[in-house]
Amino acid sequence: MNALRMTRWTHFILPRWLRGRIYHAFLSRKIENLPSRRFLHDAIIPALLEAGCKSMLFVGVQSYNRECLRRCENASLWTIDVDPEAARWARADRHIVGDVCVIDQLVPPMCFDAVVMNGVFGYGINEASQARAAICALTKVAKHNAVLVVGWNPGRTIDFCHLAGIKEYLVPIFLGRMASHVEFPPDEIQSHSHAYDIYRIAA
Repeated sequence: MNALRMTRWTHFILPRWLRGRIYHAFLSRKIENLPSRRFLHDAIIPALLEAGCKSMLFVGVQSYNRECLRRCENASLWTIDVDPEAARWARADRHIVGDVCVIDQLVPPMCFDAVVMNGVFGYGINEASQARAAICALTKVAKHNAVLVVGWNPGRTIDFCHLAGIKEYLVPIFLGRMASHVEFPPDEIQSHSHAYDIYRIAA
């Protein structure tokens, strides 16, 4: 039986809720295996650990973050997501349901050695004022000289690098041998390139 006939039979045999779960699992696995995502868990996370980052914050958590979370098993990893449903993908004792723009009101100051915010700009934080608020709030809960990794889509989302007042907080750095800016071309999921910018928080 070919794939098209299988798809047609599946449509009639399986209930809608189960088809939705299967599709979500398939899409999640596809996202997790994108080159940009593999770079995050195969290169960036190990580099952060090698640099001595023991307490980390991930902004946004979904099923396709599982490998990143697994790589951080030996670190004190916290996650935050505004969607209560996202909590099922995180550790219950180290997850915050809330808005990263006000994270400084949710956790004590100077908690984290590193912050990873990947795929948040343009996917929840859509306005320049929100982006500025998020970064300013993160500088308050991160330790002095902590590392901030921002994954975003140049040309599609907010150009946060040039927001007024941001440069006073962030200094581009090399992470080990990794350049401060790494960019991946469009892929089968994303029609725009995906970039990682790495900073030291100077505030």
